Amino acid sequence: MNTMQRLDQMKIGDLISIRQTYRSNMLNNYIGIIVDSIEDENGYFNFNIILDNNTKPEWYSDYEIEVINEDS
Repeated sequence: MNTMQRLDQMKIGDLISIRQTYRSNMLNNYIGIIVDSIEDENGYFNFNIILDNNTKPEWYSDYEIEVINEDS
């Protein structure tokens, strides 16, 4: 999968879930919304996510999240 396909699959406004593998034992909220994104020097994307019941966005790599519902 190239970086353009990843960018097309996840975008600002999408509803996401943190993948099971990357869920912390202390993290209770696994659903969130993408509010920002950046591409690193290697072509990978990081997404700033606001999780439900949390007001401070946190950064996640593209491989840590999956889209539940795309914003149109």
